[in-house]
Amino acid sequence: QDAIDRHRDNPTGETFQEIDFGAYVYDVQFSGTMKVLVIDDQRTMRQMVAMIYQKIAFEHPGVTIDCYTALSGEQAIRMCRVHRFHFITMDQQMSIDYCQSLTDEVSISERPKGDIPEFVRFGSDKIVNAKMRQAYFKNDKWIQDIQPGDGTLLGHEAIRKIRAEVQEEGRSPILIFNLTGNLLEADRLMFLEVGSSGMLPKPTKLEDFYSLLKKNLGLYISQGLLKLSGNKVVMDDDTFQIGRRFLRDEEETELVTTERGKLNVPWAGGATQRSAGTTT
Repeated sequence: QDAIDRHRDNPTGETFQEIDFGAYVYDVQFSGTMKVLVIDDQRTMRQMVAMIYQKIAFEHPGVTIDCYTALSGEQAIRMCRVHRFHFITMDQQMSIDYCQSLTDEVSISERPKGDIPEFVRFGSDKIVNAKMRQAYFKNDKWIQDIQPGDGTLLGHEAIRKIRAEVQEEGRSPILIFNLTGNLLEADRLMFLEVGSSGMLPKPTKLEDFYSLLKKNLGLYISQGLLKLSGNKVVMDDDTFQIGRRFLRDEEETELVTTERGKLNVPWAGGATQRSAGTTT
């Protein structure tokens, strides 16, 4: 719990960059290499999120996206200990029965010949992306590291554990999004409290993803999850770019101030969020 409290106060342990929310607007512009993790116990939902990243790679020719998948919160925690992910989407309700049934299916099946990649890579070629995604999900059951008991943790519990380990071990910051059909206010508050970077509806669309990022890039910077390099919004010492900031036109001020005034924004680490909510 101490680790969670420290992360809540300062997710990265670094000095916050002071941002005047009223002065800037943000846009999404990806470049560099991006590693993402999609966690869901339904293959169709994993493919749906993978297709969003596939579209991002096509729309932003300067980015390469390595998309990994997991079936449970427990598996996601283990993978985060090995890989540096930039974005994670986390399902809330996963299934121990699904994990067990897939284990049983693999045990009685013959493994395909040849190497099976542990992730699918998306680039700027639309046709190649589609072929790579289809090939990956045809055999993805063979690369899942399923352990006894996987599927027990709820998504928000897995986020809490990932945040705690990132804080304790000084790992690089991660943006973690809940992908859920539960959008009640109590659920929002629960997700934000454990360190969610925001909620996406289930099913979700590319426009939902872009909208969430654009509204909150400044907030993530103030948390220390992202950094500024000039006007570029970056991670990993400027090797991966997520977006850019621009001076706000005067007529936009009222609209964005209203958005920033909402309380149900992604957790900003204590005082930073409260001050952001009162900025005019």
